[in-house]
Amino acid sequence: LTVKLRYKEPDGQVSKLIEAPVRDAKTTLKDAPRTVPELAQALDTTSRTVYRDLEALPFAFYTERHDDGAIRWHLLRSAGGAL
Repeated sequence: LTVKLRYKEPDGQVSKLIEAPVRDAKTTLKDAPRTVPELAQALDTTSRTVYRDLEALPFAFYTERHDDGAIRWHLLRSAGGAL
């Protein structure tokens, strides 16, 4: 499977086609990354990039800060049908 998207700089005039192959990592949900740092490591990127990308998604997310200091991202129920 190849994911294709187009990206244009905010002040740009021309969009750029970006293509990325998606590989089956054969990871079960139980073994999937559970935190942003774990996801960043799995994707060979930074936590900052993961947070930025989450904020840019066209889905409605909200965050909760917990007593243990963790911040958890949640998908709003009303947005679930759009996935």
